[in-house]
Amino acid sequence: MNLTINIHSFNNYYKLIYMNDITTIPITKEVREMLKSYGLKGETYDNILRRIMKQVDIEDFMEWQYKRLQEKDKFVSLDEI
Repeated sequence: MNLTINIHSFNNYYKLIYMNDITTIPITKEVREMLKSYGLKGETYDNILRRIMKQVDIEDFMEWQYKRLQEKDKFVSLDEI
């Protein structure tokens, strides 16, 4: 089996990324520029997104998701069943 491997350096650590693990996410140029503004020099989009996601408090995120669901007409709370 022949695997192609890319090696990226980040904070003096080396990370192996197999080509099968890389995907493309379509975003607008505006969003790409916004994402770049969150990055540090030499930081990959993958690293930027990982850092941002680690900073988001999971409980705040779940609360936000719950509020979105409540706003939908089809949502029924388990307490109401």
